[in-house]
Amino acid sequence: MSRMRSQDELDLHAGSNVVNSWSIRGKVRVQQESPPMPTAQSSNAAFRPITGHIAPDILGFYRDGQPDYKRVADVVKLTKEDLGKISKVSKSSVRFDDAIPAATAIRLREIANIANLVAEFFDGDIHKVALWFELPNPHLGNVSPRTMIRGDRYKRLLNFVLESREAELAAAYQQRKRG
Repeated sequence: MSRMRSQDELDLHAGSNVVNSWSIRGKVRVQQESPPMPTAQSSNAAFRPITGHIAPDILGFYRDGQPDYKRVADVVKLTKEDLGKISKVSKSSVRFDDAIPAATAIRLREIANIANLVAEFFDGDIHKVALWFELPNPHLGNVSPRTMIRGDRYKRLLNFVLESREAELAAAYQQRKRG
């Protein structure tokens, strides 16, 4: 059940460090009806819609409903060795056709989802998305998102992206409320 948030709760969430980590865009998209704002006492995940972690295919990774696994790996610059490690299969069995190992396919779909979530922020610019995966991020401990994926920390990276999106919405909500 949703309730109205106090100004202090909204300011606390909108001013979080997560907003600073998502600071490349100069403009903010605001939806007509803002989602309920998380409070300091609640878990952000409790306020996410059930499909809030699934991005539309902004980068065109899917063709006729089938993922282009090679393109996903290329954008993030993951080698077959990297993919074998994160999907726990041998490097020699990593392939990008219909015989792709199931574990590798799952990981690449997860990575494609994160890339599409980030692409929402960069207005679909694939070059900026690729650069985001490549550069160290101070809010991730000066580790690049690609390194996090290589270290099998996909879920932490997904949560970072989702929390950043939520903080951006909260900041936009505050800005709209003041203006």
